[in-house]
Amino acid sequence: MNGWISTKDRLPKPFQGVIIAREYEVGKPMRVEAGMLTTGGWWKVYGTNVKKVAYWMPLPEPPGEEHDV
Repeated sequence: MNGWISTKDRLPKPFQGVIIAREYEVGKPMRVEAGMLTTGGWWKVYGTNVKKVAYWMPLPEPPGEEHDV
């Protein structure tokens, strides 16, 4: 799945910012958002606690000094 890691296989370190994929509405495509695993199996996504995260991946490296503004 293009670098996506299933939450059934492995979880990120707690409080590490990651990209997540989760079902937001039944029957609709998964929503991709920034989030982090917190405590008790909860994920923090935009200030809201959620449980049902299916996949995650590390955040990419930020652009280097040579990036255009």
